[in-house]
Amino acid sequence: MMKRRSFLKHLGLAVPLASAGKALAGQQPDITFRYPNINTLEDVKTIEGETLVRIKYTSKNKKAPTLNTGQISIENAELIAMTTHDFESADDLFDPTDRSYRIVADVNHADIVMLRLRRVSEQTSIRINNNEQEITFRLTDILEKGYLQFEQPGTQIDVNFLLDKEIGAIDLSQLGITANPDDFTFHVFADPQGGDPEHPANHPTRMKIHNAFIEDSIILANALPERPLFTLILGDIVDSQGEAENFRIMHDFLSRLDSPVFYELGNHESRYAATFEPGYDMEALQNYFNAQIKMNGMEKILYSFNVGKWHFVVWPDPLRAFFWDNHPHYFEWLARDLERHKDRPTFVFQHVPVHPIGISPFQGYLDFTSIRKKFVDIVTRHGNVKYVLSGHIHIPVKSSLKTAHNIRGTNFITLPAAGYRPRGFGEQDYFGGPTQGIAIVRIESENATVTFKTVMEEELTYPDPLPELDLERYNLWFNEKWQIEAKPAIRNGNFSKGLQEWSPEYIYQEDDNPSVICTSRSIDGRNALYLYNRIRGYQAPGQDRLPQTINRISQAVQVQTGTTPVLYFKVKLDRDHCDLQGYCGGYLWIEGYEGSFRQCNLVYSIGMAFSNPIDKGTKKIHEIHHFDLPAGFDWQQVSINIKDDFNTSELERDFDDLNIDRLVFTLGVWTLNEGTSQPFAFYSTDFRLDQRSTDVVDKSTIQGKPLRPKPKDKIWWRGKHIPFIHLAGEHRYHLETTKKTLFEKK
Repeated sequence: MMKRRSFLKHLGLAVPLASAGKALAGQQPDITFRYPNINTLEDVKTIEGETLVRIKYTSKNKKAPTLNTGQISIENAELIAMTTHDFESADDLFDPTDRSYRIVADVNHADIVMLRLRRVSEQTSIRINNNEQEITFRLTDILEKGYLQFEQPGTQIDVNFLLDKEIGAIDLSQLGITANPDDFTFHVFADPQGGDPEHPANHPTRMKIHNAFIEDSIILANALPERPLFTLILGDIVDSQGEAENFRIMHDFLSRLDSPVFYELGNHESRYAATFEPGYDMEALQNYFNAQIKMNGMEKILYSFNVGKWHFVVWPDPLRAFFWDNHPHYFEWLARDLERHKDRPTFVFQHVPVHPIGISPFQGYLDFTSIRKKFVDIVTRHGNVKYVLSGHIHIPVKSSLKTAHNIRGTNFITLPAAGYRPRGFGEQDYFGGPTQGIAIVRIESENATVTFKTVMEEELTYPDPLPELDLERYNLWFNEKWQIEAKPAIRNGNFSKGLQEWSPEYIYQEDDNPSVICTSRSIDGRNALYLYNRIRGYQAPGQDRLPQTINRISQAVQVQTGTTPVLYFKVKLDRDHCDLQGYCGGYLWIEGYEGSFRQCNLVYSIGMAFSNPIDKGTKKIHEIHHFDLPAGFDWQQVSINIKDDFNTSELERDFDDLNIDRLVFTLGVWTLNEGTSQPFAFYSTDFRLDQRSTDVVDKSTIQGKPLRPKPKDKIWWRGKHIPFIHLAGEHRYHLETTKKTLFEKK
């Protein structure tokens, strides 16, 4: 018998829910929190009296996805619902009538089935017939062991309870808020991200800068004439990885606020390596729970409450591996909570934005595409969510306004930080001073006004409604590349119809002299795609700039079985805007998909190659193969034998065995966005895919000369030259050095 896992032990809470006012918050004792003890099936039940069981399917095959077909049966319990999470429409099917399924799983992404049960007992059992192999277990088996794990050929099936002790509606009267007015004000602090300058995990200069602005934001909030009903800290309360010492420092700061203070879970409140498994493991959030309880007496990370006519939901965003795999019931709780309050105007608070921002690396620094889509579908379902406020980006004030959008009737705003210095969006802000500050939300009956006020006391009020996001143009934001409609042939390959048939990324544009251009142009008597990138302007000291890699467009084409696809196109560099010695370049990226699974990754680059253009939202199974594309300043003809290049690169797999049903072609440019301008720009046109029924012996060429693998010294990645570090709050990437920094510990 396996020993019960330690995270199910319960040591009890040191304090009950208590008044969260400034004085009492500062007097709360230190607390050691443990997730409540689970001894009986009664302990497993949710507040609605249901028992939630998660069944997780993962492939053990690193080279290919694994097909699972089967059926799930339940005995001696009432099945309320059986729902699926992360089922891809191209691969996965579920029939609720007979509880049968077809699941195509891979090693990096799990497919989840969640059971909602009532009237369970010690005799309740679940039978899974997967790939004609039967698995049977009782709920008491899960209770005894904490989780169950079953190994089958090519597949691993994990089973555990889903719990809700950290979820629920809260009564503000228990937190010292007794007034329930129709007119009131509340404050939002995004990304204070402070901590202990002496802690070895922290950069001392960075912490001193953040802490100074946090103090200024607190002084600003307390000096305002109207006392807020509450203050919400919108994630990244602390810097680094949720160390207890950082929470202690931030408690000392934030308990000075002249209002009750609530916390929202961000990506710096836990260890980067936290996985929240096996079983229902909340150990990684212990310091966060301690801090929340110490500040206000709450034991929640997902919670909601009512004030006046309004409803409020606080959504956690740890941005950690497998978190949403292990918490699919959070989405169902959110859907039910908003359904129950669909007649109330609502605010939703989340740390990581789900609307596009338009600078790198936030394609990979956000939740998966499927998570963004699921969240937006839920919060826009009833039309009652008026605002979704987020942080995470450390965005300047002007950029916050320019990227704020209305999606299906809901206003989505990313707020500037309260402590962290802004990232570089390439243009001067509206105001000359620091952008740190607080959001002030004024509620008058069923109307809300959101204003951001900087520590320099400059103000910006967001319009209502915000501009509508063009979901048709930016269809890749809520869809993965395998979801692009694949056509029989490349459409508009000569760009005579502008960018029609191509899917561009959402890119942040400066008002004047933009650093990023993605358009079609007429040149040398022909139409062509023009892609251009340079360093973003307004390099203000202290701004965190980050490489720019997402200026690109994509199109999908169906693959005919048994053919050899050969791509033809013309390319020409822009002589006036190409730094061939810089950390910048252009590229053609070819991906081959079997359903939702990317089986082929080929990158053909001009100049310096960016090592990993992969989007976080797309499944990665296999490595990228880089080829050199030595283009010049005159038009050059390129032919790419996709099959041959793949087979030349892969020793253990053959292109014909991949079952690829579509190819996605992406054209892009990138720049390190650091140091000198490092511009890169090229034209391309006359794209045509020839799918021949016989093998083609010709190699990939440019102007008749064969293409070669990309030299390793022409492939850049973060940390290639020096260990990736922060320097007083800024990222540093590309300069070689042997000098030790002051914060390196001896």
